[in-house]
Amino acid sequence: RSQIPPQILDKIIDALSSSIVQTFMWALVPAGLAFMFIFFMGHERMVIKKEQMNKKSETSKA
Repeated sequence: RSQIPPQILDKIIDALSSSIVQTFMWALVPAGLAFMFIFFMGHERMVIKKEQMNKKSETSKA
């Protein structure tokens, strides 16, 4: 690090920091979509029939 000229070191640091910021900004897109889908989901409960519960318990025992 001491052998790198200050101007080049500043450019490297700037490039790395901007790539980190850009990565986190792109990570906000799926998180925002997830919150939007959660908001628009209804408050209905999922009803599982007894037949499905029996099939689930049989597969978990195997």
